[in-house]
Amino acid sequence: MTPAQFKAGRHALGLSQHAMARELNMGTPGWQSILRWEKDGTTVPGPAQVAMRFMLRDAGVEVENLA
Repeated sequence: MTPAQFKAGRHALGLSQHAMARELNMGTPGWQSILRWEKDGTTVPGPAQVAMRFMLRDAGVEVENLA
């Protein structure tokens, strides 16, 4: 999953960076990690990709249709 797909997925779920961090149980400063993951040239960690894919699947959103 690319950073752009992760960001598009978060938007498709209607979540802010803060809310996404809460959903992933990352604690208060977790939104800063979300910010980093969404920058071009970075890698979204595997566990975050898996969590996002499950969240999108549950919401009926296809990852391949994201940015």
